[in-house]
Amino acid sequence: LRSFVIKEIQELVALRRYDEIARRYPNCKALAPFRPALIHEDATTFRVASERFLVYQENVNRKATVDFYRIILKTHIWAMPKFSDCPLKLIGASDVTALFGPLRQLGHQAQAANVRRVVSAVFNWARGERGTDGHYLVIDNPVTRTKPVKIDREAEVVDPFTIEEVRRIVAAAPDTWVRRVIVVAFGLGLRPNENFGLKRANVDLNARVIRVRQTFSRYGQGGVKNIRSRRDVDIAEPVFRVLREQLMQTELRSPWLWP
Repeated sequence: LRSFVIKEIQELVALRRYDEIARRYPNCKALAPFRPALIHEDATTFRVASERFLVYQENVNRKATVDFYRIILKTHIWAMPKFSDCPLKLIGASDVTALFGPLRQLGHQAQAANVRRVVSAVFNWARGERGTDGHYLVIDNPVTRTKPVKIDREAEVVDPFTIEEVRRIVAAAPDTWVRRVIVVAFGLGLRPNENFGLKRANVDLNARVIRVRQTFSRYGQGGVKNIRSRRDVDIAEPVFRVLREQLMQTELRSPWLWP
């Protein structure tokens, strides 16, 4: 290996490729004069960076996530050339607030929050990508120095089923695990992905509680929405009976309550 490296260096010297040798051995002070100087600082604009960001997201994220980023970029960010055509390194916190501030003033808090979120995602990605000058595109994320957008949510109006409606729905379901899962849904008020995310170990019939610890959706097993979603739910008598039946049905077959 040593003789091969020496031979390769001799060939580079014969070709007067001193810059290549300097690039390979950056710590060699004798080669410093031959090391190419980076004169022009990278001037990658936000639009160019965000287009590269989308390509990256297509390789690591689901289509729905990529579409969300693309829609927000096209609708609210690329349409503002003063921001999108500005070099990343020149964008500051005031530029970011000037971008989503008008949306917030018009009462479109959700859209403003999405714009802030997408801009932040692009800058976080850019912190790990190098530009034409060999340095990272940005060092920090200016969005972290802006005030988060508070979304005022109206109190949700819930129209619960009447007792008679619940009885009719349960009676119409097949007398299998289908009926049991419906009884648990009505009796405990779990989100659908929380209900299907239940495991046998989460059901404590002695304490008469169900411990919500994970979810299951079309994307597979996942975590609960937030720390408050990790909770223990009391089991009422009708739910207790169907859970006991379901546990007997699934015993030793699967760790899941609804396999």
